Amino acid sequence: MAEIKTRSVAIANGSTSGSTSGSTNDSASGSTNGSLQIAAYLAEPVAAGPYPGVIVIQEVFGVNAHIRAVTERLAQDGYVAIAPAIYQRTAPDFEVGYSDEELKLGRYHKELTRADQLLSDIQAAADYLKAMPTVNANA
Repeated sequence: MAEIKTRSVAIANGSTSGSTSGSTNDSASGSTNGSLQIAAYLAEPVAAGPYPGVIVIQEVFGVNAHIRAVTERLAQDGYVAIAPAIYQRTAPDFEVGYSDEELKLGRYHKELTRADQLLSDIQAAADYLKAMPTVNANA
């Protein structure tokens, strides 16, 4: 297994209405290219790439320890993996466990998330990966 590095990033999604024309920026860059910042968990191999990129979609429980572990395992296997927080609009930093009450809360936020918003956020995550120098955008 490859040595990996992980970090939280912010994906600039240029649309709060769900347009798929979102663009990307690392929150550390200080620049934004849109009004909505989607939090995401990023894991990548430490060794020089490029590597294929993969998007990890959260369950109704948010980007929790399980989703972070999946993202890290993919990076250990030679992928740059990103898990966008798809409930960013209704519940920033949403992360719960697996109790019945937490499942109900996760389902509530799932129902508040429209398909066009979800697709826009996933496209913004893909654009983020494609812009990374460690990602082979053609893989």
